[in-house]
Amino acid sequence: MNNSGSEQCDDGNPKDGDGCTSGCVRERCGDGVVNNRGSEQCDDGNAKDADGCTPACVRERCGDGVVNNSGAEQCDDGNAKDGDGCTSACVRERCGDGVVNNSGAEQCDDGNAKDGDGCTQECRKETVPAPVAKAPAEPAPASPLAE
Repeated sequence: MNNSGSEQCDDGNPKDGDGCTSGCVRERCGDGVVNNRGSEQCDDGNAKDADGCTPACVRERCGDGVVNNSGAEQCDDGNAKDGDGCTSACVRERCGDGVVNNSGAEQCDDGNAKDGDGCTQECRKETVPAPVAKAPAEPAPASPLAE
């Protein structure tokens, strides 16, 4: 290592990605280069979340508890459980999606916005009157030609 202070490190080789660059600068998370002997999954050179790479140089993903991935996630509650307002695919659960969810707020969800079918458009159970049975039709009088 150079004693003039211009080198932060010197590992004796021109190879990058091993903790010390070929320019004798310590590799670190946030320098814009994926390095540090594989400890970084990504490195976008900034300290911002929600852009695909965390400030800790870890790839953002659905289920990490942070709404991220450049807007691909609608929600992220940090678990893989459906029925709690946010699906395991990081999509907001809502009335009309065909799945009874939203932490018990829905009584039913038939996937449509039609009332009168047992589940209202607000995802509440409703009583549907039973269909009225039709009386059987009277037989037609016999034709005099049929005899």
